This record gives sequence, structure tokens and C-alpha cells, in this order.
Amino acid sequence: MMMRKTLPRTAAAKSAVERLRKDAEQPSTSGITDTDTG
Repeated sequence: MMMRKTLPRTAAAKSAVERLRKDAEQPSTSGITDTDTG
């Protein structure tokens, strides 16, 4: 996880963090989703 001094408090940032966490937990699922989307 990349932690910086200035942590964004926007909902988008929060969702991004949650996304990264989910990707870390389930990389295979994330890869499949990325392939389907792209």
C-alpha cells in the first residue's frame, strides 16, 4: 500500500483504496474484470 503525507478525503479516493484492497485480496478476479472491461 502506498501511504503519503497528504491523504485524500474524497469519496473517489476512498473507492480507489477499496478497489486496491479488493484487487490485492482477489487478483485473479480483478484480472478477469480488467480483461472484460478492456
